[in-house]
Amino acid sequence: MAASVLEMAGIESTGLLAKSRLDFSLNLQGDFKDVEDRKHRAVYETLADSDQKLQYYSARQIGCRLLGSRGYLCQKCWLPMEDCMCSKLAPCNLWRGIRFWLYMHPKDFLRQNNTGKLLWQVFGIQAASLCLFGIQEHEDIMWDAFQRSGKAKVSFLYPNKSATPKSVNDLKFDDFTMNAGLQEGGVQHEPLNLVLLDGTWSNSAALYRRLKV
Repeated sequence: MAASVLEMAGIESTGLLAKSRLDFSLNLQGDFKDVEDRKHRAVYETLADSDQKLQYYSARQIGCRLLGSRGYLCQKCWLPMEDCMCSKLAPCNLWRGIRFWLYMHPKDFLRQNNTGKLLWQVFGIQAASLCLFGIQEHEDIMWDAFQRSGKAKVSFLYPNKSATPKSVNDLKFDDFTMNAGLQEGGVQHEPLNLVLLDGTWSNSAALYRRLKV
């Protein structure tokens, strides 16, 4: 029997559905936290589809983090306003034959010590895209890009003892040079998609399982 979306996400299989583990009121305090937690837990439990449950849980995690960071964290570098480092970063152009995808677990969204955010801060959002795990709109955009490029042009970084080590020389660039654009000789080339998994070890495993589906 195929694993459910929640099992792939490491929620059901790790007992995260237990009330003591599944937090719908992150960053909230006091009675308001309890009211919000009960309200959103009730909605969650009415959802029959595991994919809908994952999307709801992910959206709630992200919503709470956004609410808790308002007026405190810079929304670009995710550091406290007084420590904002945006003005100290020097933008850099990335070759158009490569596109980075930062596939991030919701629990790492807006985390101050997260370093993956540097990708789009340095290279720009056209070269490095954030895709949040469990957010359908984000994942649909990423899946569509993978489909256009084809399997041979999708690689992701994940430690695996059974994997065959590869270097940049193993990547396929369709014989067009690093100095060229994506269109040569009237032929439009799709970029090489490099997916970086952003999460703790256990959460990265959930991202990896979802990518393999």
